[in-house]
Amino acid sequence: MNAIHINSKLEWESMLQLCTPKETFNSPYGPYFFHHFDFWQFNSLIYFSGYSKEKAAGCTQYMLCQHDIKHLFVIGTSGGVDEKLNLLDVIIANETVIYDCIERLEYETTLFPEDFKTTLDISCLENKVLPEKTWIGRIATADQDIDASVRNLLMPHNVLVADWESGAISLIAKLNKVPITILRGVSDLPESGLSQEAQAQQYRSNTPKLMTRLVKEYLPLFE
Repeated sequence: MNAIHINSKLEWESMLQLCTPKETFNSPYGPYFFHHFDFWQFNSLIYFSGYSKEKAAGCTQYMLCQHDIKHLFVIGTSGGVDEKLNLLDVIIANETVIYDCIERLEYETTLFPEDFKTTLDISCLENKVLPEKTWIGRIATADQDIDASVRNLLMPHNVLVADWESGAISLIAKLNKVPITILRGVSDLPESGLSQEAQAQQYRSNTPKLMTRLVKEYLPLFE
């Protein structure tokens, strides 16, 4: 069975509108339901964790223990980092890193500790024609929304986008030896002079569009 991990409330609300489940269930972390996509042979598990690395990691481990998950998908939104990106672009992760785990006592300080880096296998896409506005690369994770200052911090380090959860989820999947695919759309682009409310409005406006795009254009690539 494939599983789809959803993090934010707005992403979850968008997913409910796309799938219109007849019945939902509850885990310690939040609701989940089963859904049959035309492009996949069997029913899929779709579940909500809430935001943050802590909730995302815990929910991932819980669901892997409770259900026979053969492939885990993470779909949702992110803040754009790389200057070439535009709103509504989609990133397929080939690596995740965590940038708020900082070792200061025994080792040389590094922005991305090796213990929290995860490489993702996307070889199944080698012969696939990807939709326009698709990028493949590194996603950075920390328990914070990014602003212009964080974007400037990450930009020199080959980061495409940043989010709250992907690094934690991919690490748990790796430890459990479960294949994982991470698809993140660019919902907002922090810039100097852009107010917090304006950035939040970008996120609110673009999230439903991105969730529709991810479900209809990207998930079928993994049939």
